[in-house]
Amino acid sequence: MARKKKLTPEQEIQQYRECLMEEYERWGEIKMHGCSDPAQTDGQKMNLVRSHIMHYQFKVAEMCMINGWPYPPEISLPLPPEAPVGYMASLDQVERVERLRAYGYGPITEWR
Repeated sequence: MARKKKLTPEQEIQQYRECLMEEYERWGEIKMHGCSDPAQTDGQKMNLVRSHIMHYQFKVAEMCMINGWPYPPEISLPLPPEAPVGYMASLDQVERVERLRAYGYGPITEWR
């Protein structure tokens, strides 16, 4: 098995920046269209993605501090707000919504 090539600091920070932007996009997609996770509400999934955003923001800031680089513009994007746990982008996935109700989540669709 081939060894994985070690990334340079420039490649590593670029990877973190790309992951950060992908997570922002993912958060927005879930807010607008929901997700298909049968065991979590859209709000729970959005909050998980929000924590990924915080992680990547930290990693980018850490890499910049270690290497003496200026912060890239992605680092100053506002953190998405915490979503209500019961938030559902849509109630169209009837089976999923019913399963989540059985778990004790009262789905809400109105939020910001």
